[in-house]
Amino acid sequence: MTFYVQIILWFGLTYFYLWAIAPSVFSYDVATVTPTLTMLPARTKFDFILFSAFQSVNGNYYRVHANSIWVSLLAYFQTLFTIALIALFIASYVNQQINNRRA
Repeated sequence: MTFYVQIILWFGLTYFYLWAIAPSVFSYDVATVTPTLTMLPARTKFDFILFSAFQSVNGNYYRVHANSIWVSLLAYFQTLFTIALIALFIASYVNQQINNRRA
């Protein structure tokens, strides 16, 4: 579970830094200034971490929207990773149950 949370945080910070470098790749509803890395509030990072969490389950976050094919592709890979991680959890659980029956 901590691995999943770390991946959510990693993708969230990746989205945040992409937005800080090129603001046009996202549609961020509450942005009132052009971002610079020295003046961004912590709330902004939290918004992109929430965006990452919703993207992992293929959901939408109301403040942040992808405005670029590259961000959409990154979100697609994040969703595929989440599906693969869930499949791995299920497979390991089934394997553990099979091994417990044999013992």
